[in-house]
Amino acid sequence: RISDRFGSTLTAAFVGMAGETVTIAHPAIDGPIVVPIGIIRSMEAAATPSDGKPLPGRGGRMAIGELSHEGCLVPIGDQRDPLRPAQVGWRPQGSLTAAPFAGLANGTMPEVTITYGSATDALPQEANGWIGAYVAQVPEGGPEGGPEGEHMIVAAIGGGPLEQAGVTPPLRIRAIAPRGDGRFVATDGLSNDDVMLLLQGRAGTPVQIRVGGGLFAEAKEISIVRALHPEYGKTPHRLRVVLEAHERLLATVTADVDETAADGFGAVVILVTGESVNGRIDFVSEDGVRVEREGAEPVTIPTAMVKALELVPTMGVTISPEKFRSLTTLPRSQRNAPPTHLIRSVRGDYLRGRLAGMDGENLRIVLEADPRGKPMAIPRAEVSRVIWLHPEMLAPGWQPPPTDTPTGLPVEMCVGRTKRLRMAAVGIEGNVLVGRHAILGDERIDVDAIDRLLIGGALVDTPILPPFAKWELRPASEPRNLPPKKPVKP
Repeated sequence: RISDRFGSTLTAAFVGMAGETVTIAHPAIDGPIVVPIGIIRSMEAAATPSDGKPLPGRGGRMAIGELSHEGCLVPIGDQRDPLRPAQVGWRPQGSLTAAPFAGLANGTMPEVTITYGSATDALPQEANGWIGAYVAQVPEGGPEGGPEGEHMIVAAIGGGPLEQAGVTPPLRIRAIAPRGDGRFVATDGLSNDDVMLLLQGRAGTPVQIRVGGGLFAEAKEISIVRALHPEYGKTPHRLRVVLEAHERLLATVTADVDETAADGFGAVVILVTGESVNGRIDFVSEDGVRVEREGAEPVTIPTAMVKALELVPTMGVTISPEKFRSLTTLPRSQRNAPPTHLIRSVRGDYLRGRLAGMDGENLRIVLEADPRGKPMAIPRAEVSRVIWLHPEMLAPGWQPPPTDTPTGLPVEMCVGRTKRLRMAAVGIEGNVLVGRHAILGDERIDVDAIDRLLIGGALVDTPILPPFAKWELRPASEPRNLPPKKPVKP
């Protein structure tokens, strides 16, 4: 299939190449067709080669601008030759050779996105269903929502499954079991797109929704049987996207729980850049967070680069806007010694203070009520999350700490909507990219375990608001000048 820079595309039989031309043959055109290479925009195999040879790596679909084609990442060069280090290249489906990724003439990198998991899958033919409701994420400070943006069913469609079940919006969505089997995915931290994908599914199948709850009420569960979606019901591609989202989100929850129980590598360190690092947290000290990672050397991450620790995977809890403002407001009386951390228990309670350290048994925190006292010890098993407030960011002219940019191909792996990690790749071993991270040092990305890989200029495709970015201190408002009191007549 040849596309030229004038917008024409022709699928034909490849005859050969000679000099600066490509020769093809088409049954509707008499004689061979000679195409100058100078006007060709892209050329790719339109069908799998007859020999059926599989790709040497995990297959995906690479998109560059408006063009896309299937292929896989492969090593280029000889890793045993120090003068010619291995690089990372792309081998298209049907090609015998691969080409390395290279910068553009203006010194920038091309915007490349490689999508995995669905590029070569057969499209399902079942109908896509929904619950007949509008879902929205309430912004911070909204009348109904919490600080991290609650997901809510805001309205039901007349005659839809939700209305027929007698469910009356608005309702807070706490968790969703997309297959109706009791395996719930907590909605805390999910994007609104993911929440809507969890609610959709094959028409005629049930979905369980945990709704309501809060400070004075328990959450309840409802089960709704999906009906045909009026817009996407007969679109196989949409159902494929929905089912892939179910697999991705359910697998993530299951993997976190199983991994934690098996070997303790289920904790997550969230960096201030929005990146996530899985591993086992040995301890926290003034120097940083010590993390052991599978297949890599232990690393100490400076506290200035840490935004949060997820020690125990638990279902999110909703707090009121007033509570959020109370936890993130810095009183004038504490400006000389501001709180630095928030601790959340597995039961959803919050505690604010200054983290003194954490080991394998206990977390020690100096409470605001006794800033000069002995740190309070909390069993580590009772702590689900630690959030850094970074009061140093309040200083005028504050700048983030500088980091060295490693040499290599800039890549960023994406798992779902929130888990991301960047590094400079220098090679690939099987389906594992190897390289260096600005903070973590030597790093590896398993291509078999990711949804997307962003390369070069595509790294700008990152969340606008990284996880936990809203959790930062805000100085308390200065008191207003009150008018003088009128004298009281005797």
